[in-house]
Amino acid sequence: MTTARRAGALALLELARPATRGEEGRFAAATLERWLHERPSGPLAPGPDSEPAIEALAAGWSSAAIHALAARPLAAAEAVAAVAPDGRKAAIHALRAMEVAELIVPEPDSDEKRLAASEWLRRGMAPLAAAARLEIAESREDATPIDPRDVEAAFLLTLPLIEGLPEEMCSSCRLTVPMPDPRLGLAGVVVQIEWGRIVSISTDLTIWSDTYASGPPLDWIEALIDPSEARLDAAGALDVPLALVEGLHQELFAEVSPALGA
Repeated sequence: MTTARRAGALALLELARPATRGEEGRFAAATLERWLHERPSGPLAPGPDSEPAIEALAAGWSSAAIHALAARPLAAAEAVAAVAPDGRKAAIHALRAMEVAELIVPEPDSDEKRLAASEWLRRGMAPLAAAARLEIAESREDATPIDPRDVEAAFLLTLPLIEGLPEEMCSSCRLTVPMPDPRLGLAGVVVQIEWGRIVSISTDLTIWSDTYASGPPLDWIEALIDPSEARLDAAGALDVPLALVEGLHQELFAEVSPALGA
């Protein structure tokens, strides 16, 4: 149904199969199991019944259909058009599978059918991140490096999940990832917070903020799994990136023991 064209997709598919795994693999499998348990229409157990949902998540990621929907709801044609030309056929199939699997939902109160990322899809970034971490840990030859679009999509999808920021917090904050290929520069987002609410998330890194957190992909994943072990470079009003990292941890990984991946 899909090919591993993006980081974590192949390892995610393999997690659906029984296997002997090391600690990173057990953590990734536990993260996937937690996500399956959160399905809106009822929990899924690992096994044949969960394979369509896992395949839809991997296909959406590999085809970049998920990336197309990360910023805002789109009509199906718009979502397909936003994918690279050589991936449009895969995107069409992925969008259909994602809708069946409850990963995308019709936008409410819209005159035309527009597809939006479901909260379950947003939380699906956790097993994808854990799978990408597993690929890095195993130094797999078939692993696909994380690229700028992956970083942007992950932040755009997950940051809206955060609740409970301090009510007095008003700040902007840059969250960035230096790409392994220096020619790609930085990828990430600028978050605007007003009175404890995230009011905008932009991929325009020319927007200045002296408050930031930055680090390579693996350091970001590790920080979200266990904020106490974060190795991110941060500056400015440090309570802001710390609160964002803690918020993402609570929404994505808090119920999965970091000890499994230590």
